[in-house]
Amino acid sequence: MRATSPRRQRLRSPRALALYLALSTAGAAALAFSCESEAAAGEARLWKEGDGTPVVAGDHYDPRRSLAPLIKAISPAVVSIRTTGKGPQGAAGGVDPRMLPFLPQMPEQPLSGIGSGFIISGDGLVITNNHVVEGSEKLEVKL
Repeated sequence: MRATSPRRQRLRSPRALALYLALSTAGAAALAFSCESEAAAGEARLWKEGDGTPVVAGDHYDPRRSLAPLIKAISPAVVSIRTTGKGPQGAAGGVDPRMLPFLPQMPEQPLSGIGSGFIISGDGLVITNNHVVEGSEKLEVKL
């Protein structure tokens, strides 16, 4: 028979379990409240720039029938983004990465990419994903 230490017995007691559950629940509630209040604060900041009217107004719009009215309403805010820059040429397949310092370095090659974004304010502020513009030297935005 194995003897358990008094400390281990205290940790297994119903009181310790109840305390652990109460603290875990309180922590989860605090985290949820914090995330919810941050989201609400972010929404408040976004609505200050707009006039508060929805993009698609009216009771006649039913997304189950057609998305065409929604697309027609928001498409003027969608932009195309073309990026250009320079970057290293990829290594040849099958080359041991430890050998790269001993191989001749290739010159940087022109890189290009495309993506999309959205106009979110009257002065033309555009948002897009970071991977669209990361490492770019030049951006071209078209409506």
